[in-house]
Amino acid sequence: MIRGVTLALAFTAIAMVSLASPAAADHQRARVTLSATPAAKVEQGYLISAICRLVDGKAIGNATVKFYDVVELFGEREMYIGSATTDASGTATLLYLPAQVGTRRIVARFSGSEHVGSVESRLTLEATVAAPAYHAETPGLAIFSTRVPYAVGVVVLAVWALIAYAFISTARGVKTGARIRKGDTA
Repeated sequence: MIRGVTLALAFTAIAMVSLASPAAADHQRARVTLSATPAAKVEQGYLISAICRLVDGKAIGNATVKFYDVVELFGEREMYIGSATTDASGTATLLYLPAQVGTRRIVARFSGSEHVGSVESRLTLEATVAAPAYHAETPGLAIFSTRVPYAVGVVVLAVWALIAYAFISTARGVKTGARIRKGDTA
């Protein structure tokens, strides 16, 4: 019985390896070459190019390449920059304007296709151009909106003062009326 189970397991393992081998051999290896150059206009930042080719040098066309910037946010994280599709020469380009100047680590990732395995490439970029700092403009009614809470507070206090005055006047009137009636009956 043990011998039969062992033979069945061995046969299953051989069958799985023989079925998996053609699929593994079917996947070709690829490589991505990554480069960055200053864009034509300074305010556009950098032109990042990824060239996708098979190991034998044949270009991979119509492939989607995703670009990431490695940032430090609770440890290293990849921030998605964007994606581009390769042309007939296997080149995908993307304009990138970093948020800060300094050393940027860029990752280009091709997730593969039916016959080509996934691959990624990394590049270190010394950014000297960055997006301008964000400054919020003052809205047109900002002065009005800063004073509205105080005006509403004054109105609420006035209403409460009128309610208190009415309550106190009513209580005095009831007390005075009670004295007059007590005096009339005596």
